[in-house]
Amino acid sequence: MNVDRLLEPFSFAQFRDAYYEKQPLLISRQAPAYYEALLTLDALNAHLGQSGLPSEELQLLRNGEPLDEAEVTGTESVFARFYEGCTIAIRSHERHSAAVLHLLHDLERVFHAPVATCVSLTPGSVHGFSAHQGREDTIILQFAGTTEWTVRGGSRKRVIAAALAPGDLLYLPSGFTGKARFAGALSGQMTFTLEKYTYADLLRQIADNAQASPWLRRSLPVDVRSGTSNAEFLREVHQFFDDADLPAYLDRMHSDFAEERLPDSTDRLADYVKLPSIGAASRFRRRSGVWPELTNGGGQAVLTLNRKSFEFPASAAESIRFMIDAGEFVASALPGNGDENLTLCGTLVREGFLTIVG
Repeated sequence: MNVDRLLEPFSFAQFRDAYYEKQPLLISRQAPAYYEALLTLDALNAHLGQSGLPSEELQLLRNGEPLDEAEVTGTESVFARFYEGCTIAIRSHERHSAAVLHLLHDLERVFHAPVATCVSLTPGSVHGFSAHQGREDTIILQFAGTTEWTVRGGSRKRVIAAALAPGDLLYLPSGFTGKARFAGALSGQMTFTLEKYTYADLLRQIADNAQASPWLRRSLPVDVRSGTSNAEFLREVHQFFDDADLPAYLDRMHSDFAEERLPDSTDRLADYVKLPSIGAASRFRRRSGVWPELTNGGGQAVLTLNRKSFEFPASAAESIRFMIDAGEFVASALPGNGDENLTLCGTLVREGFLTIVG
């Protein structure tokens, strides 16, 4: 499951141009098994029954409000509260599911923003409404049961009134509010929340470097409240921002963002076992959640992965670019010398950039 598959039958370009940050989108598929590779009720049932989830990942809600921790004393009390009509909310499910992690990484790549996940299970005994406040963009996937949604815009005008069935998707941009009424024996939804960066975030990134200005490091004058130094202060601030290296600050934001992503560590042990026997027919895939940048200089190709840099001979640049663009490939398809390419693949498997898929 990736972003393109998630938005079918729409292309990402159609979604971006017509809906993103503009209006809600409801995709009704009549395909109950559409999200089976991503999430199933059976898998969640096993996950909840066999593991003790950390308190920061598991929350119980009654009428939309979190329960006091004293009401939740263990796995059995979770199910007891669920039978009484409470919603089970599981945050950060990507920490327990490779499929969810890979989709999360693809969403973060496409939107270049952190994405938060929440899986919610609501019993059929809950017939009231749960409200979505509309402060951030959300993508809601219905994987079990049915949920009836009423979505309104800023003018309180009703935009969408429809039922989400398994396989359906609802996109709500910020500024739109939604109310969900749960129907059937159980309703299961997975929500992806886009925690987008703003110009205010960029402004803070620049302002955090104000200590670099000798004038701005000066102490405030004792008569600061008189306003006599306002003009000089504003002049220095304008100069500080005029001199700011905007591309450098954007690169720093990108680096911070990349470094904070949850790494894809699936099958690392399996890679270790397979690595000695790789050959021309071996198939590799670039791991999700890495943000590669390839530069050439000084007779070398430099691959940067989330602030880690690796130097290779300049002759390796074409093969590395192929890996970045292809996503998944067979070693024999790489341009250049076959033995050198296998050595390159082995190095990048060990460094967590590639995984062996066959």
